Amino acid sequence: MMTHIAHHLRSTFWAVLLFGNASVYACRIEVSLDSLPNTVLFLAGYYGERVLMIDSARSDDSGRAVFDGIPLPQGIYTLTAPERFRCDFLLAEEQNLLIGRKDKRTSVSGNRQTEAYADYLLLVESRPERQQLDNYRETLIASYPGTLLAAYLSALQPVRPPPPEHPQPDERTQMMYEYRYRRQHFFDRIDLSDTRLLHTPLYVETIRYYFSQFVTQQVDTLISTAYRLLCKAAGSCETCFFMMDFLDDYSLRTPVTGIERLHRFLQPNRCMLSRKAVSMLPEKEKNLKFVLPEGENICKRLASVNYYGTDGKDFRFLQTEKCFRIFYYWDAACPRCLSDADSWQRLMNRYHSGLCEGIAVHVRSPHPPNKLLAAAAANVYVSDFTGYERLFLTHGYAKTVLAGHDGEILGIFGSMQALDTFLNQITR
Repeated sequence: MMTHIAHHLRSTFWAVLLFGNASVYACRIEVSLDSLPNTVLFLAGYYGERVLMIDSARSDDSGRAVFDGIPLPQGIYTLTAPERFRCDFLLAEEQNLLIGRKDKRTSVSGNRQTEAYADYLLLVESRPERQQLDNYRETLIASYPGTLLAAYLSALQPVRPPPPEHPQPDERTQMMYEYRYRRQHFFDRIDLSDTRLLHTPLYVETIRYYFSQFVTQQVDTLISTAYRLLCKAAGSCETCFFMMDFLDDYSLRTPVTGIERLHRFLQPNRCMLSRKAVSMLPEKEKNLKFVLPEGENICKRLASVNYYGTDGKDFRFLQTEKCFRIFYYWDAACPRCLSDADSWQRLMNRYHSGLCEGIAVHVRSPHPPNKLLAAAAANVYVSDFTGYERLFLTHGYAKTVLAGHDGEILGIFGSMQALDTFLNQITR
């Protein structure tokens, strides 16, 4: 309970602080709604997923009202009269706007960015073809470089893989290629250190979608993902604090075995960030560095193990041109491992392709077993198992590791069924 309260107070502190941030422009929003005389209007803004009430005003007999005061952070805002009227608009640096409504048509004017965003929303409401909408966004992005409008619309653009160098043999292989590309380039079009995007619903929506589509719910994978996201947010203390709060909240809502390890990873980095935030000038914020402890860097630990092929030569964990490698860590003395061999055979027969290969890794023995797994593209063994029990075996059961072509661990699975379910999800 105290953790929830602390998280709430932290978020509220940052929201209050930021909505009082100074700028060279004053904020003045004039409203003219002839159909809503003598009506209470509310102005609200986003901070992550939260919608914060900023101000209210009552319109006069002619439907006119004014919101003015200190400048507001750039972002997406909402003017509303509950159950009667709603207008979403973009607030940029210039914050002198006029919102009008006549003959059931709402207009927003005052600066080019705001007007361009209003025109974009009108196009979205007309339900255009997907390619037409993508092209329209690209035109606006090119016309308003460096602005909030460009950053926001860029983050909305879908990540579409280019045609592969070589034609894929079947639909499943094509889907694996597309999944790998989208996961690798997912954040190419959104800057997670851009504080302006915190004041839009897009920032959290993007991260939540990434977790739901590309992150397996396993603590090692969650820790490596948290580290990667913090590094991407590291251009600003504000976005780093926000990202840490999001990760804390996510871990509280995610019933994953060992999730307390994610808290242990976040805590020292939060302390480091707090010290930096007090002493660091804004222009130095890009020097923020986060630390992933050696024991929590699952990819580095797996890659540091000495692997040997059946020919006695070194085997490189990271050295592959394939999109995916599926490592099956097993032990000839483990009954569950032997019983999983048939499942492994079927899995490899189904997914083995030019983009995916299986590697059977025998542990606990300095020599490979006599009976090797025929479905593997390579059979290797670990020369020294000491200190790596947690990595390879869990409660006597084999672990299966799905790794990307760059060596990043995409998932660690305790059963063939769990791996099969995941592969089905990304290839359907």
